[in-house]
Amino acid sequence: MTLVYAQWGYPDFFGDVLEIAIERSRSDKLVIISDNEVGNRGQSWINIRSLLNGRYRAGEFLEWMLKNTPSNSNYAYCLARWMVLAEWLKTRYEDVDWPLCVADWDMVIFEPIGIGLKPGSMLARTLSPTKDFAMWPMFHREACPIWTVAEGLLNRFRMKDPSLLRSHDMAEWSIAIDRNQWSCDNLYAPSLGGVFDHNIHDPRGIFECEDDGYKKIGWEGGIPYFTIKGSDERVMANTIHCWGKYKSMTGELLKKARVTA
Repeated sequence: MTLVYAQWGYPDFFGDVLEIAIERSRSDKLVIISDNEVGNRGQSWINIRSLLNGRYRAGEFLEWMLKNTPSNSNYAYCLARWMVLAEWLKTRYEDVDWPLCVADWDMVIFEPIGIGLKPGSMLARTLSPTKDFAMWPMFHREACPIWTVAEGLLNRFRMKDPSLLRSHDMAEWSIAIDRNQWSCDNLYAPSLGGVFDHNIHDPRGIFECEDDGYKKIGWEGGIPYFTIKGSDERVMANTIHCWGKYKSMTGELLKKARVTA
């Protein structure tokens, strides 16, 4: 499997996220596409600037989005990364060890993420019950839909479609999946004793939460787990999607992940 993070900037927490991914994801390849070079510990670094001016015009797209939605810059960067990834795949397709997982830069991975992709599915993602939060998807080689999504963004950018200025990548993927009727696994439900957390601060669902709505995390031998409400049943947290206060707690997660039984 290839795990890829595509991002601009180098937020404080990303170093911790990267350390855990190197130690725990057991990916065949780890690729960082960024404007800041990362230390070499077996992963490949690609300068994101080298992918901005090609077929998918990610640089122009991002400039237009930032100019017209200055208060929503995170969504602009999240949308533009799919055009960057499409550009990368255009030239590096044969270098990918499939399946491919695209991770948010605040997604901490504790277990090999490829276990969530079932044979015969085009992609997999984790959606909340109301489908408004997601952990980013995994793709099979035979039908990688990143190009389809990137082409859609490019065509709407050419027309300066104003709806793009109010959109975000979770919505764009949901639209593309429905429109193209892609086979898609939802990893929201626990499977094989583990679950892929769609968002640590979303209290909806089956797991016990703190008073502030964040899921309660327990630890055993460096493994995080959630507890199902009204029971003592534990479910391993294969991933933790660090929103809100957890962006400043990644160092704590890294420290606890290194504690062995």
